Amino acid sequence: MEKQTRPSHVAGWAGECDGGPAFPTRVTARIQPYIEYDPQMGPPPPPQIVEGFVTGMSLRDWFAGLALIGLVSGPRRPSVEELQQVGDIAVLLVRTAYAFSDEMLRERAREAETSVDESA
Repeated sequence: MEKQTRPSHVAGWAGECDGGPAFPTRVTARIQPYIEYDPQMGPPPPPQIVEGFVTGMSLRDWFAGLALIGLVSGPRRPSVEELQQVGDIAVLLVRTAYAFSDEMLRERAREAETSVDESA
């Protein structure tokens, strides 16, 4: 069996090629530093406003989760040979789900390249 490589079209979080965050969310936090208040020193410092993103799961993980739902709810069951090769049905299903996810990311990259080529 040919070894599959993960798609390398998008540099995701922490240098992984995972399609980036599935649901990035912008967050704003108001941080009030703890200072013992002394009226002789004047008012306490204003709170700091910190903005950033919460990344959560990667697009690759999201796609794999969706594929896994279909795999476990479908009628197909692995053959005895497949189970002997992998040793565990869960491992087989998860590997298959990530294979689907990787192919979805590859196709996504191909479509993006095609649309760029057509617009040029």
